Amino acid sequence: LEYHPELQIFKQEILGSLLDHDGSVEFLRTLEAYFESNGNLSKAAEALFIHRNTLIYRMDRITEIGDFDLDHNETRLAVQLALRIHRMTDRL
Repeated sequence: LEYHPELQIFKQEILGSLLDHDGSVEFLRTLEAYFESNGNLSKAAEALFIHRNTLIYRMDRITEIGDFDLDHNETRLAVQLALRIHRMTDRL
C-alpha cells in the first residue's frame, strides 16, 4: 500500500512545496510536533527544544511555503495524512 501511486501523488500535492524547500526536514518535524501536541504551541516548542517564538516563526514559514491554512479542519487532516504517508514511504 505504501507504494501506491495515488498516495505519492497526494503527498506531493500537499507537501510538495515544503519537500522541495531548503530546511524541509526541520519543517516536517515541526509539523509533526505541532500535530502531536494537538496544536499547542508551547508543548510543541518544548518537544522540539526550541523557544515558542521560534516555533511560531517556523509555523508561519510552513503555512506560507505550503500555502496551508491550518485553521481549517480539512486542511489539517490533509497535511496530517500527507505527513503519515511521507513517514511511511520516506522515513522522516
